[in-house]
Amino acid sequence: MSQVLYDCEHIKPSQAQLVSVFYWFASLKQYFAMLFPHFFQPMPSDNGGNLLGGSSNLFAQLRDSTNAQIRALTGGDVTKEEAIKKMDTHRALTELDAKAREAEEYRQQIKQNK
Repeated sequence: MSQVLYDCEHIKPSQAQLVSVFYWFASLKQYFAMLFPHFFQPMPSDNGGNLLGGSSNLFAQLRDSTNAQIRALTGGDVTKEEAIKKMDTHRALTELDAKAREAEEYRQQIKQNK
């Protein structure tokens, strides 16, 4: 993660630096989970730790997750993709959180109508 953050392949962080980066990343995740509680949900335990329940390849999971988020933000309109990619992260997360809340409400309505 520190190599990604500092855009350098030659970084060889010490143990203390690795722990610091881990805690920074964990605190960032906690902060986002508080700001966007509907979008950042705990992962279900029945999927074996797999983000999307499908591929076991981490890179494929991340790609699929990113594609799903872009699709949610564009509403499936590929002409909006470039604008979405240039969108402020906080704004995109706000919209994704609202969509997750709406999906949650929809699932509850369906469950009540059964």
